[in-house]
Amino acid sequence: MLLVKWALLEPNMRLGGGTPMPAPVYDMLRQRLWEADRLRAGEANLHAFMRALTHVQLEFQQKLGRDFMRWPALVAPLPENSVLRRQFTNSLQLQPQDFIDIVLAVLAGLHRGNGVLSMNYQGILRRVYGDRFYTLMASISRDLLGLRQDLAAAPGMPLGRDFEEFTVLHNWPLVRLDDGTLCWWHPMVFAHGIENLVHNRLSEFGADYTRAFSKVFEKYVLELADEAGVPLITEGAYKARLGEQASAVEAIFQCADCNVLVESKMALYPEVLMATDSGEALWQKSKRIREGIGQGAAVAAELAQSGHPFHRSAARDNFLLIVASRELNFGTGTMLQRLFPEKAISYPSGVAQRRLPLDHVFVLSIQTFERLVGALRVDRIDLSALLREAVSANSDPRTAQQFFAQHLGPKVSRYTTPLRMQQVIDASMGRAKTAMEAVA
Repeated sequence: MLLVKWALLEPNMRLGGGTPMPAPVYDMLRQRLWEADRLRAGEANLHAFMRALTHVQLEFQQKLGRDFMRWPALVAPLPENSVLRRQFTNSLQLQPQDFIDIVLAVLAGLHRGNGVLSMNYQGILRRVYGDRFYTLMASISRDLLGLRQDLAAAPGMPLGRDFEEFTVLHNWPLVRLDDGTLCWWHPMVFAHGIENLVHNRLSEFGADYTRAFSKVFEKYVLELADEAGVPLITEGAYKARLGEQASAVEAIFQCADCNVLVESKMALYPEVLMATDSGEALWQKSKRIREGIGQGAAVAAELAQSGHPFHRSAARDNFLLIVASRELNFGTGTMLQRLFPEKAISYPSGVAQRRLPLDHVFVLSIQTFERLVGALRVDRIDLSALLREAVSANSDPRTAQQFFAQHLGPKVSRYTTPLRMQQVIDASMGRAKTAMEAVA
């Protein structure tokens, strides 16, 4: 993907009619890219460097899923005059429901065509969805000339960051060939592009977007937590006993021998955050996560007080799951601290730090939290045992894992779709069947 980007940005590179590149030459170029010296002079933080380096590799190792539906599915139930709903329709010129339906239909066609959306299939989608199909294609597809123009106009990554960037081509995940067919660059480029499209468009509204969506995101995290089947204290129930001014988190799982605190953190989290290995930049961009650690630690300290309404003497340990709106590759509190060793993650008190040490803090993507909830609901895994095993494994470099999902995976028989997302899929499939029958 980086070779494609560089070729498109080279104005003297012809866009068509050339001789196909021999496979050995292509392999040689890829190998040279991999061997390039990417560790810049004066950059001593290996942890930050490795975090940036692995970002792109891990993205391409994921399986194609339905994560692209999450944002529109959360916006769709909102009133039409709500801030988020208006931001969505004004930016994408589509209703959330239409966005989901068309993307699912396009994805089905790409699967059927082995990554190619034929003219015949496009014709069917045009008859079914009319101008709405053209509207979405105008957002996610380009021919090579249009792609060259948009790449040249797009803000570039900081110097030297191209290697760690998830390909910028995800902004236009479909390419239109001379015969009119559409094809994807790679399944994960398509998935990443569609998933980020809504977030990137709404990010243009800045704080108005994050302020409105944070509330929706918090409700979704709480909705998921409630599906887990584990005894739960919600923020509402917690504050009802302690007052609105009390420090609180979204939810607290009451396991037999521990408290598992859950706090959601939604922010813009731009792509440049994933590609940087600058300790200062990571410190600034992790502010919301660090705030979450302080928040959770304050609650953990309060729960330890014998007179606290939710104190349990059997709950000898506390854990914190910070659920971020995207994968941040931060791993645990300990791993996060290593990214900026010259600065310390602050705690509200020494007691709070003892009650919630950094190795008991896990930073999860919303996808990982969805999968964790599914495992709790379907496989009935022991959450306390899972977290204790993860802490123990992470204490030894030989068994440590960068992501919580790596601890979870071996415990799960199969990943499940969250209940709300499954309802969205079923409803969309029903509408698609009706629409296809109408034009048959």
